[in-house]
Amino acid sequence: MIEDKELALKVQECQDDVSSLNTASRSQFVIDQTINTHPRFAGLVKSIREHRGSKVEIRVPLFKDEKTNMTEATKDEPFPGEIYMDAMHFGMGQCCLQITYECQTMNHARYLYDQLLPFTGFMAALSASGPVQKGKISDNDLRWTVIEQCVDCRNEEERDPNNKEMYIPKSRYSAVNHYISNHEYV
Repeated sequence: MIEDKELALKVQECQDDVSSLNTASRSQFVIDQTINTHPRFAGLVKSIREHRGSKVEIRVPLFKDEKTNMTEATKDEPFPGEIYMDAMHFGMGQCCLQITYECQTMNHARYLYDQLLPFTGFMAALSASGPVQKGKISDNDLRWTVIEQCVDCRNEEERDPNNKEMYIPKSRYSAVNHYISNHEYV
């Protein structure tokens, strides 16, 4: 309990710069105390930030209406017309369906994976329920784009499409481009 009081005092002292309290995420919006206490979660947050060479940069379009300022940048929203988030918390804090299944062989697993792939679009459409991000209404109702960006560990060279040797086109949590089974579909 004493640690919580000390943390609360530190937060009050650093209202403008919460990132100084965060050794794993370096977020300016959420504190690392909200990370699951299992060591792998803080380790994953730190590993992504270190490999990337910077904090994650999650950007989703802001919903535009007649009252929304789409041109002004602020400390909390440095990208006009977008909602900016800087920690894995924002994506991994959203609910998603994860399926774990056991298969007899690797070929069987690939086949089953390919069979489930066509359902992902339907499931995403049925579960599209992420229009509010960081207390603002976004112009995006699918939370997957936030999840994808929150675990993007690619460094600057790997994100640069002009770097032909190092470029990786998508985050590890991106959509699937190909079927992977060796099965001959009849």
